[in-house]
Amino acid sequence: MSESFTQRTGGLSVRTAGKADADRLIGLFNEAFRKSKDARTAHWKYFDSPHGVSTTLLAEGPQGEPAGAYSYVYRRFTWRGAPVEIAQASDAMVHPSFRKRGIFTGLDDLCAETAGQRGVPACFATAGRQSHHGFLKNGWREIGPYRTWLAVFDVKRSLARRFGGAAGVLAPFVGPALAMLGKRPKFDLGSHVAQPIPRFDERVTRLFESTKARLPLIGVRDAAWLNWRYVDTPTRKHRATAILRGDALVGYVVTEDGADNGYVVDLLGLDEAAEDASLRAGLAELRGRGLPLAYVQAPRCPPLERLFARNGLFPHPKRQPFRFVTPFIVRTFPTPPSFRVPAADVLLDPASWYILDGDRDVEHMSPEAPRGESR
Repeated sequence: MSESFTQRTGGLSVRTAGKADADRLIGLFNEAFRKSKDARTAHWKYFDSPHGVSTTLLAEGPQGEPAGAYSYVYRRFTWRGAPVEIAQASDAMVHPSFRKRGIFTGLDDLCAETAGQRGVPACFATAGRQSHHGFLKNGWREIGPYRTWLAVFDVKRSLARRFGGAAGVLAPFVGPALAMLGKRPKFDLGSHVAQPIPRFDERVTRLFESTKARLPLIGVRDAAWLNWRYVDTPTRKHRATAILRGDALVGYVVTEDGADNGYVVDLLGLDEAAEDASLRAGLAELRGRGLPLAYVQAPRCPPLERLFARNGLFPHPKRQPFRFVTPFIVRTFPTPPSFRVPAADVLLDPASWYILDGDRDVEHMSPEAPRGESR
């Protein structure tokens, strides 16, 4: 495979990256995406997940200089309760000096081959504006939009972002109209109690085991993965809340905020009432921080869309591609016959994917600090 890659890219070599390459990988990441991360991010994202070390490939130039890199990050999923491993494409990055040489497509094909051999039937991603065309040319399929849903807490401040001084005139009309249409967020937890989670424990593992059979394709949410994903991160931007029914943990929600926006990035509930309480607790926490609105994003998965709608959220009125409506893409692979995996029509149906922002490869949804400034 390396020889073929060398021929396709005009002399570049490719190898599997390891922890010792963390500084080189993050340097390439910063150069390609104009970020200011350090090696902790590379260690965390590519090598430390309890669900398995990623396949991270590093392309190098004639002098051994990093030319490009790409990862398939592995995650344990279940489909109607049955286990399956799924990959997520992460950080297709090419140094500016080595672009237009087929590095991305070559690395993507090598990652796909590796994933299929290990029994992984599909990889998913949310495509960016620059990468979208390249993905679709290389065997990926756009299966639907990854949509932004809104919870508006302060109508006047939210309108002011778009209409400026006219917000004061519009708010008295828009607020009641949203309420009449059922598009104002709900906060009542009923008989449930919300409690901060400093660290996830085995109660959430048992919660996931109790819910997985009724849900479609969903990433395993055990204590080890949740702590890696939201607690032991380089930036520590997330806050987790448990939902209790009596003494039992029946749900949780994870939030973050930045630049005057709130984000609900993950939640799970034992049943519909617990799902509602989890979402409402997250919204109440964000509203309590003085934010005017909150976002939650997901593909068109019916259980999630029903959850958002019945709690007063609504799709963002602006359908701007790559911002409020992001292409959700999937690539499927041949797998060995000994592996039992979901059929291709399941993997290519957006209704099958019960995922939220926390299931994506980005560490956090809130905006980065400008390059060169400390976080």
